[in-house]
Amino acid sequence: EDETGNVWFGTNNGVFCYERQSKDGGKARFINFTVKEGLAGNEVYCIIKDKKGKIWLGTNGGVSCYDEYSKEGNVGFKNFTSEQGLVSNKVKSILEDKTGNLWFGTDEGASCYNGNNLQAMRSEPLVKTFTNFTEKEGLSNNKVSCMLEDEASNIWFGTDDNGLSLYQIPQEGREGCFINFTEQEGLVDNRVSCILKDNTNNLLFGTLGGVCIYYGKYFKNFTEKEGLASKNIFCMLEDKAGLLWFGTYGNGVCCFDKKVFTNFTTKEGLIDDKVFSILEDKTGKIW
Repeated sequence: EDETGNVWFGTNNGVFCYERQSKDGGKARFINFTVKEGLAGNEVYCIIKDKKGKIWLGTNGGVSCYDEYSKEGNVGFKNFTSEQGLVSNKVKSILEDKTGNLWFGTDEGASCYNGNNLQAMRSEPLVKTFTNFTEKEGLSNNKVSCMLEDEASNIWFGTDDNGLSLYQIPQEGREGCFINFTEQEGLVDNRVSCILKDNTNNLLFGTLGGVCIYYGKYFKNFTEKEGLASKNIFCMLEDKAGLLWFGTYGNGVCCFDKKVFTNFTTKEGLIDDKVFSILEDKTGKIW
């Protein structure tokens, strides 16, 4: 959801912006942006809004940053690809860290872009660069599906088939380094699809084998035995009331109140039982 309350949907045919009310005062409408309008690629895998209110989209053709109006007064996208230093053009996840750096998870590793950094006090102009991380630097697997920044400003990476990587950021007297977690360390499944930090700062990992909660020293796992509608978790959300929502592949949505799972499928009115993303808007509605 953007600054004006519009909701953005990534699809295999570009991105759709749902305007609750059109700028001319008309009815709500969908606006479709594709490569014809300047989008980097038509397959849109992820969308975030940064601290400046800009919309960033990860696609099969690179990253697009959406500006409502370009200098010419038209809708404009600024695109970033491997030509600018991105490790791969297939971008599956995007994260903005506390300093404003943007992280892009791809099928060939992760890239950190400093060109959006919010730190204003500089003695010299900022040189905008990409820093890339792959298995050579210690990443557990190059296929990065999701990312999250924790309270200590470290970056967590979920991978397609080799668990988690925790990147401890460089500090005075210490270089940055990776610590990896797999099923051997207690992770329920090595195929990690999503990461969430709840309101108590615990980390939750959605996998294709269930949900893991990381308490700092150990994992607690939840599967169908504990009440999940499906072990195939594709997305997660904690709403304003503290309820946890899990989107599954083929078994609808689960709502967890920290005690009991309640499941919703097409029988309860859901349009489809395959749920790939969940959003709570400013009015508290769950999409």
